[in-house]
Amino acid sequence: MSKFLGADERFGIAKETVRGTAETAATFWMPRLDFDFEDTKEEVVDDQAYGVIEDSIGSRIATKWAEGSFSCHCTDKSIGLLLYNVLGAISTAADTPEVGVNTHTITVAQSEQHQALTFFEKDTVNDNKFALGMIDTFELNASLGAYVNIACKAFSKKGAAATTTPSYAAENLFIARDIIVKFATNLAGLGAASDIKAKNASLRIIKNIHKEDVLGSEDPDDFPNKRIAFEATIELTKANDTYTTWNLDNTFKAMRLELTNSDVTIGAVSNPKLTIDLARCRIQRLSTARANDDFVVETFEIKGFYSITDTKAITMALINTQASY
Repeated sequence: MSKFLGADERFGIAKETVRGTAETAATFWMPRLDFDFEDTKEEVVDDQAYGVIEDSIGSRIATKWAEGSFSCHCTDKSIGLLLYNVLGAISTAADTPEVGVNTHTITVAQSEQHQALTFFEKDTVNDNKFALGMIDTFELNASLGAYVNIACKAFSKKGAAATTTPSYAAENLFIARDIIVKFATNLAGLGAASDIKAKNASLRIIKNIHKEDVLGSEDPDDFPNKRIAFEATIELTKANDTYTTWNLDNTFKAMRLELTNSDVTIGAVSNPKLTIDLARCRIQRLSTARANDDFVVETFEIKGFYSITDTKAITMALINTQASY
């Protein structure tokens, strides 16, 4: 058996037509930074006493599934399928904003069974597909001088043999200078709001995926989601007491993360773009770094809430040349 590098391992995703039934081919093969997704198991131990002091005589496997994590750069097409899985609903406005360029709006589906994915893994030893793939936590990170990255933790059914031929399509990436952060009194005010000139920003979506085991099967019956939480962390150089004051008052705001790759033109005049809006949020905690030889830096953690006025907590708009998801 030949040894192989981690870089030889390929990772793909596809939307499942029938929930829990693995697709045969990946829609997107995703260049990845890290991939740690494995079959795993849970055992029950026979710990009855047999007249000796040894703690047990054996065990049986109770359930098998797969779980782990993966990370990659944020791209303008495959990210849409991941976000479909994370939030559960997507609609496409064809030829908007222009012919050949479409806007995909991703919103929270008010259900406990969001769109499932099939995960694919192929290296020099394995060629596997994992049905019922559900992302448990999704994180988007933007740091100075780096590509915008995404990191996910996920669950699925255990792997099954596949026959795949990985192929990679060119996608457009986002870097730190492509992202801006805005706050406004409400969603309607975000378009005219000014960039706050953040140094680092991250968004986390916590799905609270539940492994639903049932009698009579070693496979989980489902991976439904529970209540979804939204968090963000922002770091910026302190210039005034704006955020210190906001941290202590009872004000809610709307927040926008906007990624635009202005180096790339799609269609005639459009750019690849991802806009993420939190309809209602506030600072949960704030810390300040006051190093003697550096500028004072504020870091604050945001929690997103459901807005009764806007009837949503979060909405995303992805502009690319993908026809549909």
